[in-house]
Amino acid sequence: MMKNPQPYSAQSSIQQVFKIQAALYADRTAVVLPAGATDQPDIRWSYRMLDQRSDALAMQLVQQGLKAGCFAGLLMDRTPEMIVGVLAILKAGAAYVPLDPEYPKDRLSWMLQDSQIAFLLAEKKYLERLDTVDCPYLCFDDLSDQASIPDAADLSSGQGADLAYVIYTSGSTGQPKGVVVPHRAVVRLVRDTDYVMLNASTVLLQVSPVSFDAATFEIWGALLNGGCCVLYPETGAPDPAQLKQVIERFQVSTLFITTALFNVIIDEVPETFLPVSELLTGGEVMSIAHIKKAQHYLPNTQLSNIYGPTENTTFSTSYKILQPLSGSEPSIPIGQPIAHTQAYILDAQLKPVTDGEVGELCLGGDGLAVGYLNRPELTAASFVDVTDGPLAGIRVYKTGDRVAMDKDGNIEYRGR
Repeated sequence: MMKNPQPYSAQSSIQQVFKIQAALYADRTAVVLPAGATDQPDIRWSYRMLDQRSDALAMQLVQQGLKAGCFAGLLMDRTPEMIVGVLAILKAGAAYVPLDPEYPKDRLSWMLQDSQIAFLLAEKKYLERLDTVDCPYLCFDDLSDQASIPDAADLSSGQGADLAYVIYTSGSTGQPKGVVVPHRAVVRLVRDTDYVMLNASTVLLQVSPVSFDAATFEIWGALLNGGCCVLYPETGAPDPAQLKQVIERFQVSTLFITTALFNVIIDEVPETFLPVSELLTGGEVMSIAHIKKAQHYLPNTQLSNIYGPTENTTFSTSYKILQPLSGSEPSIPIGQPIAHTQAYILDAQLKPVTDGEVGELCLGGDGLAVGYLNRPELTAASFVDVTDGPLAGIRVYKTGDRVAMDKDGNIEYRGR
């Protein structure tokens, strides 16, 4: 196993860790965009190119008035330029607000207004869809291919407590909420972790919309470890046949997909995942039948059940599924907290329940979001400082999920 050259630090920013990887692996491929349905060749950018181009864009953003601590919107397709845009916003000291081009116009307008972005970085075809843009903006199409800049010393190195991004929840239970996430939460997700192996040999497929928090794992799991991030070339739900082709061509080693998509592909084309060493899936209760079928077709793939709300930065617990299943399991646990994360099963008074008793899952540690943007009352209700009992002084996020601990120390999901 290759050791990470830099240990996890809650004080590190995303751009600091990326800079180290860019220096160590300058000539390695950082990002690949497969040709897709076009006749164009694959686009491959090295760590050096990604670093230099994001430095150049960051300087341009600073010169045009983007200030540290502000929010900058990102309205772009899944391309290497999108990765440059994210890095540039962070290097300018700002936080990025990913905007899905597939969203309806009224939802995009609402998100722009709610986040009060100070700057917008967009592709021209999407900028033209917006009714108004009440802030400075740059069209990525109009930028020159500036590969280097004289001096990037004025760019922000940042720190772990700085804000990294705002991701909006789906709004399925009401109005979407902007979850504000600091750098340390992202670094904790992918550095020196224990639920998945991430290093310079890792090839991660970036298939989620950038506005979905799984993209945080897909992008930074590769780029903060010297690995390769393969950008899925199409938007929308992946076509199983094309997904299989991309995974095979680029020998994707590590992949996260939703439980629903996992079930579909295992039903239709289970050999899609043959090259994958570690397959993470989550979002719904796992089907025992689909796991058993997957294990039959994928004997060399480690399957893991992953649980995590956006409010605790993508993943919070993990359970490596044993091979093979006995078939008598009533359900698949959501496992144990990942590194730099704490999970507590608490009663209504925020005190630990007894072993085996059902309680609310509450999460703590470096993955915690700062709170909800412009929603102080909701933040106060969901992100709570425990004031009494054995956990006094600890800040937790109340997930609303009912869970219990099994005899092996794994958390079992019991519903909401």
